[in-house]
Amino acid sequence: MDTLTRQAQLRNAIRTGQPTLGIFVKTPAVQVVETLGTCGANFIVLDAEHAPFGIAELDLCIMAGHSVGIPVLVRLGDPRPANILQVLDMGAAGIIVPHVGSAELAKAAISACHFENGSRGFAGPNRAAAYGALSGTEYRKASDASVIVIAQIEDTEGHANIAEIAAVSDLDAVFIGRADLSVSMGCDDIDSPAVVAATEAILAASNNAGMASGIFLPTAKDIGKFRKLGASLIAIGTDQSLLADAARGIADEFKNATGQSS
Repeated sequence: MDTLTRQAQLRNAIRTGQPTLGIFVKTPAVQVVETLGTCGANFIVLDAEHAPFGIAELDLCIMAGHSVGIPVLVRLGDPRPANILQVLDMGAAGIIVPHVGSAELAKAAISACHFENGSRGFAGPNRAAAYGALSGTEYRKASDASVIVIAQIEDTEGHANIAEIAAVSDLDAVFIGRADLSVSMGCDDIDSPAVVAATEAILAASNNAGMASGIFLPTAKDIGKFRKLGASLIAIGTDQSLLADAARGIADEFKNATGQSS
C-alpha cells in the first residue's frame, strides 16, 4: 500500500469516528519511531512542541515512519504556514495544532495544509510526492484528500469556542489537552472537577457537531471511560513514559523476587 493511500485510510477512520490509537514520541531517534511503528498503533505523533525536534530530526523520523508503514503526525510548537509546509513536504501525514482557541485559527491551519482552496505552496519532487513518481496534479489531489488536520483544545478560549471550532467542516478532529487546560483554568490537575466538566463539555459539543474527538491518556486504564464519552482518537503515553514504566515494573519485579526492599 502506498503512503498516501494509507494516510487517506487513517484520515477516513478518524473523520468517521472509528477508534484509532496513537503514541507520542518525544525522543528524536529513528529507532524509536521504527520500533513503535511495528507495535500495532494506527499512528505516531512527533512532539515538536515539547521535545527537541529540529528540522533534520523531523525529516529522519518521518522517513522512519515511512519505512515501517505507519502514518506520522507532527505536533508543531510554531504552526506557521512555512513550518507546516516543511513537515508535509517531508511526508508527514498531517499536523496537530496546539492551542486552537477559535475557528479562525483552525481554518488558517487547514488552509496552510491544502493546495486547492488553500494557501500551501507547491514544490517539485519530494518524499511526500514519492520523488516524482506522482505527477504534480496527481500529488496535489491525493494530498488534499488525505492530509490530516487536528485542532488541540487546551485553553479556556478553546473550551468557550468549541461549538464554532467543531463546526469547521475541513477539520478532521479536535484533540483535548487536559494538562494545559487545567493550567488555563487555574486548577491543580486534570482530575479537578472543573477540568473534568470542561473535558466532558468539549467531547459533547464535538459529538453534537459530528466532529471526531480525541484525548491524550497517560495510561490505557481509562480507554473505556472516554470511549463512552465519545472520544475515538486516543493517544496513550509517550515513548519516554512507556520506557520508564516498563523499566520500573522490571525493577519492582526483581526486588520482589529477590526479597529486596524498595
